[in-house]
Amino acid sequence: MSFTRSILNRMRARDIKSLHKMYDSLSLESKRIFHPGFIGFRSISFRWLVAQIILIASTIKSTRNLLLRFYLPIYMPIVAISERKEIAGFAYLFVKRRFFRKDVQDSLGIVVKKNHEGKGIGSRLMSVLLMLARREKN
Repeated sequence: MSFTRSILNRMRARDIKSLHKMYDSLSLESKRIFHPGFIGFRSISFRWLVAQIILIASTIKSTRNLLLRFYLPIYMPIVAISERKEIAGFAYLFVKRRFFRKDVQDSLGIVVKKNHEGKGIGSRLMSVLLMLARREKN
């Protein structure tokens, strides 16, 4: 299966349902390693719901910039879409700037579905994510 750059994209709000389905389909080993707590229909909680709101807001550039301006947390999510139009991989950077302490709390995660491993998708997701993070830097 060939993989082209055009299918590495910023996540859109309409990708969220597919992202949750992809996460729920991961092996237990993959979930043990990649367990951000805000993905998957099986981990629904109040914290999960708040993360969904932030995730959706983060997919819209103007809203993401507004959240950053007011020191609210954002996600920078990237998805890799396979030729069959399913999510083959996901990477995110979570950024939370703290106003009073003037510092940044962040975390990063990346996962590729088992049947798409070894194709360079993870490396390319990471490269795009870092490029976007540099571009978004204030």
